[in-house]
Amino acid sequence: MKVAMHSRVLLLFILVTSLPCLSLAQQQDIANSEDDFSVQVYRQALVIENTGYQNTKDSPPSRTPNQVSNVLQSLGFQVTTLGNAKQRETEKAIRQFGRSLRDNGGVGVFYYTGHVVQFENENYLLPIDTKLTRIEDVRYKTVPLGKLLGQMKFAGNQINIIILDACSPNPFIEGLQGVNPGMMETKAPENMLISYACTPDTLAEKPILRGYSLRSSYNV
Repeated sequence: MKVAMHSRVLLLFILVTSLPCLSLAQQQDIANSEDDFSVQVYRQALVIENTGYQNTKDSPPSRTPNQVSNVLQSLGFQVTTLGNAKQRETEKAIRQFGRSLRDNGGVGVFYYTGHVVQFENENYLLPIDTKLTRIEDVRYKTVPLGKLLGQMKFAGNQINIIILDACSPNPFIEGLQGVNPGMMETKAPENMLISYACTPDTLAEKPILRGYSLRSSYNV
């Protein structure tokens, strides 16, 4: 079953990428403990699933609501989930997520599914209220990925994982010169892994259930 497989792959992905980045002492403590691994290291996640855009009928493929959030919760994550988030709501959630990472440390995961645009060496997440009529709108009516990277970079926690499940054809960029399809590969700051659903500057030819044999940028 595709949905079940998607959940198992995500679970495996989180475990494989987070455990090696803990210190040797932490890994030894976990190995010697009878408690579950998720109890040993504080884990928190922000999940944004934008599948119902207001200004286009062409939205990314939807999946079972809260599927990703449920998998993360089963791994011991404290999860904040936004479904079909607007710009201000997205920006507020990112700021609060960064503050929580600074306060609690541990492992942070950001998962996003929705439309993105690439413009002047930056990736921009598109909230559901996005309306791009001019090229200048990209900077002011979307959410730059750099805002999230900055919050995570300066949080000082152990490891951060960003999963960008976004490679569907984007109806918002039609007629806009200077905006590229797909995402550019962003160099990951220290102790961060960024995974993309497609290789740079490419899109999925048709809606698919995207899995996690993803292209990654990683720096430890």
